[in-house]
Amino acid sequence: MKKLYPNLLLILSVAIFGLLPPTAAHASPDSVVQNPIYSDGRTQDASQVKVLYKNNTLTISGFSGVATVEVHDLLGKKIADYQDISIQGIFNRNITLTKNSIFIISIKTASFNKSFKVVSI
Repeated sequence: MKKLYPNLLLILSVAIFGLLPPTAAHASPDSVVQNPIYSDGRTQDASQVKVLYKNNTLTISGFSGVATVEVHDLLGKKIADYQDISIQGIFNRNITLTKNSIFIISIKTASFNKSFKVVSI
């Protein structure tokens, strides 16, 4: 019974707060989360900025500049924090995330704050 409680909490969180998009159940392991980002007054469309977690590597692409990248679990616990990193088009970092879990990747710069949801498979 104790092992079911965290899973039940995750399921209820997803159901109540709508943390997964409707197509997330059908996402492939190589799925990419895309969202628009505003940087230096320019609009970058969803095809430019991508967040991918695959083979224990977090990849952020489509952005150039100085940023802080944070990784949190659904309960808000900070998993990783990369302060004032210089991203020149692509950022790769080896990080081990718990399998079959949802994480929030936050990108913060002087001109924008943006969060992405990723599922580790």
